[in-house]
Amino acid sequence: MTTTPAPVDLSTPHGRRAAERLRTEEVVWLTTVDAAGTPQPTPVWFLWQPDGDAVGELLLLSRPGTAKLRNVRRSPRVALHFGTDAVGDDVVVLVGDAVVDDGGLTADQAAVFDAKYAGPVRRLGMTPGGFRAEYAALLRVVPDRLRGW
Repeated sequence: MTTTPAPVDLSTPHGRRAAERLRTEEVVWLTTVDAAGTPQPTPVWFLWQPDGDAVGELLLLSRPGTAKLRNVRRSPRVALHFGTDAVGDDVVVLVGDAVVDDGGLTADQAAVFDAKYAGPVRRLGMTPGGFRAEYAALLRVVPDRLRGW
């Protein structure tokens, strides 16, 4: 029998801190597992799509054909985490399932992504549209566990 995990509760003290990080951070580390069973952490840009007091989902863009996409298609269980503070505190780790979505970002999501990452995209020498065209694969991650301190 398969059960649906309860949504991550962002109303707890640690949940509120996680929500703050999801709102303000530009980079989250995505860890997938390769075919040999080796964890593969990768820094990625993301959009957070909250669902009330629940974490909702994170949207990540990737170049098509990357190892992380192959890893997710084979093994959808992933972890996401932010860097800690200077003494190793402020730990936020989300664990959940990812899926490759061939539909891409909606126009509204693309506008939010473009606004959030306008500076970093310019530093890459790209336009927002050019970036989204090159990083056209969309990963949707729905966390079902939050841990940290």
